[in-house]
Amino acid sequence: MPQPVIRMAPSATSGILSLVFLGALNLAGCAGGGDASGERLAEERLAHVTAVRAYYQEFAECLTGQGLPSQLLETGDGIFVDTGDSDSDRESYAFARTTCEQQVGQFPDPPPPPTDEELRWLYAENVQVAACLRDHGFAVVEAPSEEVFVETYRASLSGGPAPWHPYPADISGEAERACPQVDLVERYQG
Repeated sequence: MPQPVIRMAPSATSGILSLVFLGALNLAGCAGGGDASGERLAEERLAHVTAVRAYYQEFAECLTGQGLPSQLLETGDGIFVDTGDSDSDRESYAFARTTCEQQVGQFPDPPPPPTDEELRWLYAENVQVAACLRDHGFAVVEAPSEEVFVETYRASLSGGPAPWHPYPADISGEAERACPQVDLVERYQG
């Protein structure tokens, strides 16, 4: 059964941890074209986004009920948890997290892998983000060819290295605000 990939990023000053599902939304996209299989795929991807949001909402409510104030991220793909800084705070968090994992249950199954068409769309969108970043004076990771991007993205789904994205490793909130990251599911929303 797939489990969420959780990244814990403690804040140096506030003891805030971010639980973020990495990849579920980046895998969510569409086949486009309006055919029946594309429409079914679109429905599956949007249903997955809804299920992930519901999972994290329930998890946040559980942690809050365990005495750890938690909040669903605006994006719906994770939660913020105030864990405190002491050893006993971390122990309380670990206990509450285990309790909530048992109570909330399994993370939603992922949607089908993206199609080549979806990956080409994602590549084109990321090339536009790279141009935006350059225009705003940020360093940009240069794009590989579209073919290399599609191949490395596919390989990353089987444990290979992460595919290209335009953001440098030290991306700032300012860069993300100026040039928001792209997600395949955006093809369905809006």
